[in-house]
Amino acid sequence: MDHPGDIIDLLPEGVIVLDGEGRCAYANARMHAIVGADDGGLEGKAWTELVSERYAESADKADRNLRWGNAGSLRVRFVHADGAEIPVKVSFRPRMEASRFAGAVVVVTSITDLYQVEERLHKAVHLEGLGTLAGGIAHEFNNILTSIIGYASVLKRGVEKSSIEHEHIVRIERAATQGAELTRQLLAFARQGKYQVQPIEIGALVKELTGLLGHSFPKNIDVRCTVEDGLPAVEADQGQIYQAILNLCINAREAMPGGGTLSLNVRRFVIQGDPGLSLTGGLPQGEYVHLEVADTGQGMDEGTRERIFEPFFTTKGEQAASGLGLSTVYGIVQHHLGRIEVESEPGRGSRFQVYLPATDKPPREPRSTSSDHPAVGHETVLVVDDLEDIRRLVRTILTRLGYTVFEASSGEEAIDMYRQKRGEVGCIVLDMVMPGMSGLETARKLREVDPDVRIILSSGYSIEEDAQEAFEEGIRGFLPKPYRAHTLASELRRVLND
Repeated sequence: MDHPGDIIDLLPEGVIVLDGEGRCAYANARMHAIVGADDGGLEGKAWTELVSERYAESADKADRNLRWGNAGSLRVRFVHADGAEIPVKVSFRPRMEASRFAGAVVVVTSITDLYQVEERLHKAVHLEGLGTLAGGIAHEFNNILTSIIGYASVLKRGVEKSSIEHEHIVRIERAATQGAELTRQLLAFARQGKYQVQPIEIGALVKELTGLLGHSFPKNIDVRCTVEDGLPAVEADQGQIYQAILNLCINAREAMPGGGTLSLNVRRFVIQGDPGLSLTGGLPQGEYVHLEVADTGQGMDEGTRERIFEPFFTTKGEQAASGLGLSTVYGIVQHHLGRIEVESEPGRGSRFQVYLPATDKPPREPRSTSSDHPAVGHETVLVVDDLEDIRRLVRTILTRLGYTVFEASSGEEAIDMYRQKRGEVGCIVLDMVMPGMSGLETARKLREVDPDVRIILSSGYSIEEDAQEAFEEGIRGFLPKPYRAHTLASELRRVLND
C-alpha cells in the first residue's frame, strides 16, 4: 500500500479529511458508499452539505464548534444519492496551527440498525403506555357500565315483559353489554400476560367468532367453520384465546384483498410418539385441541414465513399495521403451553396450526344470564367500594332480595366495621381497585381478623396474578364488572352456601 488512503479505505467507517477551508480534501471508499457518491465526488464539498435539511441547523452549529477547535460528535441524517435519508453518527477532531483552524478528520458511522432498534423500543414503550391507558379507561368505564347494567336489571324486574318499558330496558342492557365487550377488548390489550385460566370449549368459542366474522368481514370473503364433536376442554384464558383466534382471522382477511375463503377447523389431536412437527422441540406426548386457520390469500415466501412471528415485523408498511398481531398470537399460545406453526407459499394461501393441551376437567358452565328470579337471602353483606354509585346499586339489589347491607368506602373503614360486626356479616363484596389500601390488601387484613371470612372480589379488570394467589389462600369468589342483578345474587348465594 503506497498511500495512507489505501489503509483508510479498509476502515468500516466513513472518513472525510477537511482542509483549512473546511472542505473535503479526501474521503475514503466507505464514505462514498454511505451517501452513494461516485469516486471523488465528495472532494471540495463541506461535510455539512451532506446533511438533511431537517438537521442543517445542528450541523452548522457543530461545524462552527469544530472551526473553533472543539472536538465533538452528533447524530444527523445524510442524504443518499437516491434521496433516502441515512441516520449517521458524525465524530470530528480539528487540527489547529497557531490557534487557527487548519483542517479536521471527520468519521461517519452509519447507525441504521441502531436507529431501527431504538425506533422499535420507542414503539414498544409507546404501546406499553397505551396498554396502561387502555386498562385504566376500561376499568373506569366498567364502573360506569356496572351502574347502567345493574340498575337496568333492577328496573326490568319491575315491569311486565310485554310492555314497551321492558323493551326499552332490554335495549339499554344490550347497548351497555356492547360497551362491556369494548372494555373486554381494551383489557385484553392491556393485560400483558396476566391470565384468568379455566377449562373452556375452544369449539364453542370458534363457532361464536365465526358468526361474528360472517357479519363483519367483507362479503367477498366466505367464512367457514368445522368443529369436531366431543372435543375435550382446554385450560386457558378465554379472552386471550379469543384475541389470538381473532388476530389470525384478521391476518387472513388482509391477505385476501380480492376475496377468498377463510376456514376455521377444530379437532382432537393425539401425540403418541414423535410428533413430527416442524417446531423446535416438538410437542410432548398427550392429547391436544388442534385449531387450523386457513386462507386462500396471497401467501408468503420463505423469508417472510421465517419472520412472521417477530414483534414489529409486517409486510404492510409502517402506516398500515403495528406488526404485533401475529407476535401477540405467538405469545398467547406459548403462555398456554401450546405450539403454533405456519404453512404458506406465494399464491397458495396460508395455514396456521395451533395446538393447545387438552384437559380432563369439564368446561366451566356459563352462568345463566336470563333468570328473572335472582336468588334471595336473609344474611348480612358488607359492600366495600370507593364509588358511592356502586355501593348504592349493590344495596338496592340486595335489600330487594332480603339481605341486610352495610357499606364501607375504603379498606380501612371495611376492616374497622368488620371488627365491630364480625358476628353479623356473612359475606363481603370487595372492590379490587381502590385508592389507598387496595382491595387485595384489604382482603388479606380481613383474613387476619377472621381466617374464615367470606370475600367476593369485584373488579373491572380480569383476575390478576396476585388475585389468583389470593383465591388459592381462600378468597371465595370473583365478580367481574359490569354485572347484572342476577349475577351478583347468584355469586353471593353460591359463596354463602359454600
